[in-house]
Amino acid sequence: MYNKAVIHLGAHKTGTTHLQLALEKNRELLTSKGITYPTRSTFSAQFTIRFRTAVRLNAFDSKTFLPFFHDVIGSKSTCSSGIILSDEELLGSPDLAATKTLYPRANAHVSSLSELISAEQRLWILTIRSIADFIASTYIQRFKVWRPISVEEYLSRLDIHNISWLKVVQGILASIPSGDVLEVFNYSGLETNNTIFDRLAMHFELLDVDREMPSTTPNQGYSSTGLKIISGLAPIVSDNGQRMAIRRFVEKEFSRSPNDSFNLLPEKLKDRFQAATVADIKQIKAISDPRLRVCF
Repeated sequence: MYNKAVIHLGAHKTGTTHLQLALEKNRELLTSKGITYPTRSTFSAQFTIRFRTAVRLNAFDSKTFLPFFHDVIGSKSTCSSGIILSDEELLGSPDLAATKTLYPRANAHVSSLSELISAEQRLWILTIRSIADFIASTYIQRFKVWRPISVEEYLSRLDIHNISWLKVVQGILASIPSGDVLEVFNYSGLETNNTIFDRLAMHFELLDVDREMPSTTPNQGYSSTGLKIISGLAPIVSDNGQRMAIRRFVEKEFSRSPNDSFNLLPEKLKDRFQAATVADIKQIKAISDPRLRVCF
């Protein structure tokens, strides 16, 4: 059992890579303090895919997974005083064309992780963002990773009446024990992850941590022209190499300026999701649960 465990769940498209790079930068310090931090690239490839498959098939068994978990993060970690996991894939798939809503199995994933990771103090971290922007970003991600489909087909697969961050938060709270804490942040750029990083340093009492965050340039998304290029080519480009080349070209030549809004969604649908985000935030703040800390 760890003294302290932090499980950073993402969500996707909230600058998680930026935070993970900062943790990687401080990994030597974390290890010297008895804190295990497996890099996301190693952890996700070796553990998360198998974990999610087991949960999806209702085949997860903590006793079976525990030795495998320790093998992935390193046998010495069993003697660590703390552990930090940061992998947005633990929350589920961001492909809304497949899931139809936001992380419908989040409760099952978190419940299984609770069985697997024993700690005297366990902190869960979730960052949410504008639903409209999340949908736009995950569509672009789909072009990179999964079979490309048109914007119209993507949107037609969404269960627009049930896309809700409130339901994700409620699902997590329903799955964690009474002594755990869930902290929820609202993504407003990379400064949000600076705040989370400082929160982690305070949680583990790391006074000498390197607080200088990696100098990465956030992906601002695509301009309206870039979105038209991506959505127009998506249904007809099947070669993965060509898709990646197109994506890199559009990222370079048609990035969204700070004043340019996403134009992927029809205005009425965009307005609906913006209103849904505001309503979610209001209701999340109104939740009366000592395990929940709303950090925005």
